[in-house]
Amino acid sequence: MKQEIISPLNDYVFKTVLCQNIPALREFLTVVLDLPPEELEELTLLDPTLAPKHPEGKTAIVDLKLRTKSGLLIYIDVQRRKIPTLWQRFLYYGAKMVVEQVKIGEGYGNIRQVICIILADFRAYDHTEAWHQRIFLNDPATGAHFPEGMVFHVLELPKIKEQDGTLLGAWMAFLKSKTMEQLMSVAPNSPAIQESVFTVKKMSGDELERAIAMSREMAELDIITAHSTGWQGGRQEEKFTIARNMLQDKTEHAVIAKWTGLSPGEINKLAAELGVS
Repeated sequence: MKQEIISPLNDYVFKTVLCQNIPALREFLTVVLDLPPEELEELTLLDPTLAPKHPEGKTAIVDLKLRTKSGLLIYIDVQRRKIPTLWQRFLYYGAKMVVEQVKIGEGYGNIRQVICIILADFRAYDHTEAWHQRIFLNDPATGAHFPEGMVFHVLELPKIKEQDGTLLGAWMAFLKSKTMEQLMSVAPNSPAIQESVFTVKKMSGDELERAIAMSREMAELDIITAHSTGWQGGRQEEKFTIARNMLQDKTEHAVIAKWTGLSPGEINKLAAELGVS
């Protein structure tokens, strides 16, 4: 039986991996973006907080925003599911980072380029099998573009079938890992990825970290189902799915109740169905 891990695509796990290992963050950005190495020598995390808040079962959005040496702004988002308002969401976050650069009474000279990196665990573009899309504000006929405009990098993970020998391919293989076997087979020649693999392995073996990661899955479902029909039924079913996974991981019932909101009776019934204690 293959040993399951917490997905590196879980946004809490993803942010933990990169915030705790700046060399890994720098290497990841280097292989994704067309920026000179010196631009990434100094990286400032704009929101370094790792642990999501959990008031009354709700969880704060966990994303990654940073500033480069010359002031370029980078936003990294992991999107696990394709939703109807996907592109509007990314446009909103990118535009918001542009607007926030101008303070009251200041001119527009402070505005720098905003770069959005989108890790999509689904096919975003069906017209091509290329999995790294670079989208600029430009005129496709003349090539005219906004030099300080927004740039979107969309990385479509399902299109990647196997490692292609590149460092970027190795990072994508790491992010796609679902089992310990897959995780441990990624890029032995990259110290940054090795350290990231170790972090995911360690978090996967920690009961509290698994619980927090599971709560993030629930929060993501809230975002999706809040804009669709059957919200209550969909979210309740997701709670049971998460509880089943936690029971199979031998998580204590009290921890499951805290992070899913299920009653002791509901958890005991699930445990009996699964044949676990």
